Amino acid sequence: PGVGTMQVSAEESSATEETGTAAGITYTPLDGNPKGYSNETYSNLLDGTADTKWCCSFTNPSYVIFKTSKPVYVNGYSIWTANDTGSESGRNPVAWTLSGCNDYDETNKTGGNWVTIHEVKGDNDEEALPAADKTEQSYSFAESEYSYQYFKLNITAIKDGSTMQLGDFSLTYNACEHQWVATGETIDPTCTEEGYDVYQ
Repeated sequence: PGVGTMQVSAEESSATEETGTAAGITYTPLDGNPKGYSNETYSNLLDGTADTKWCCSFTNPSYVIFKTSKPVYVNGYSIWTANDTGSESGRNPVAWTLSGCNDYDETNKTGGNWVTIHEVKGDNDEEALPAADKTEQSYSFAESEYSYQYFKLNITAIKDGSTMQLGDFSLTYNACEHQWVATGETIDPTCTEEGYDVYQ
């Protein structure tokens, strides 16, 4: 066969596309508004279980800002509904954005050149959160161009009423930071394998 090419990419070489705390990545909630009712604050959104929840009187927007333990490239996320959504489905968010940045001021809880990673506008039934208790809804998209360490989930509308709630939230990400560079070396094909370019 003729000489083929195989470009090894960071995505192909990394086994770190994970959700939640896998691959050593942890979440730290930094700020949220509204904070939430007693024992139902925004930090519950990132505790790894839908048995707890963030429940609050909805304001537009309602948001939570959190930090990952290292910068990650994001290609999706999952949201879990709360423990009583089956009977309180009006509390489900229907429109929101997920944004990332690397310059949020943790001390003063201000700033950040936030870049929108994904947006749900509430006009697509396939993106809607289910009207069921503690149920996961996943979203996937092309991997973010840059890695981010600070994230903001900004909720702008709920289904009905004046109360908002969510059970849990988790990113799907690639934590590989290696930048692949062509070496200029090409491996010739054999009778059983195509040739390929070498990256490191």
